[in-house]
Amino acid sequence: MATTCSLRRIVVEKAAPTLMQMKSASLFSVRKSKCPNFSTELLELRESLRSICQIRCLEEDSEHAILFVYRRELLASLLSSRDLRNFLARYGYPPELLCASAAEHCSSGACESCRHLLNASSLEAIVSILAARYQAGGFPHEIGIFFDYPLDDVEGFIRYQGRAGKGLALWKVYGDFDYAARKLKQFSEISQFLLNRYNEALEFKQFLCEGIQCYRQQMGDIVCL
Repeated sequence: MATTCSLRRIVVEKAAPTLMQMKSASLFSVRKSKCPNFSTELLELRESLRSICQIRCLEEDSEHAILFVYRRELLASLLSSRDLRNFLARYGYPPELLCASAAEHCSSGACESCRHLLNASSLEAIVSILAARYQAGGFPHEIGIFFDYPLDDVEGFIRYQGRAGKGLALWKVYGDFDYAARKLKQFSEISQFLLNRYNEALEFKQFLCEGIQCYRQQMGDIVCL
């Protein structure tokens, strides 16, 4: 018989950097045989974490579910970059959404004065486009942008169709390998930190708040909910 565990334990294991505000989004698969109360727990987690992050189910069948966990404020900040907005516009994301919060400056989203945070409705519309592209089949390679992967690496992966590059555990590097390796090391360390503190008995938001407070004390990083 397969070992089972709670969905919240799986989310901590797979999305710790996002929960701890170090990564804007995480995507992972859940095997339902490992999480027999998946549907009920997903609803409970969404309610518990709604002030911290959002959870979308991008794909689901009788055996698996693909979950996309993201922090609105981190994605909004990430997509305030003109380079990232222009990149996404080339892949069919409407410029009027990418520059929605700066409509008074321009209609194209291409000018330098448009470095403003996206509003919530525009951000959710962009995530919905990403979800639809994922559900349409295949893996939309621009999704790497949403995971805080460097633009050079995402563009390199698309340009070379995954060939060449230097492999890391999460993505292929076509730009600054040292920077990417440091970023991956941070993701790995925060994941292990949160897993080591995991406590099923605590209410989930309390568990995260205590984990963040402890991480601040040990590492000196500014992480907040």
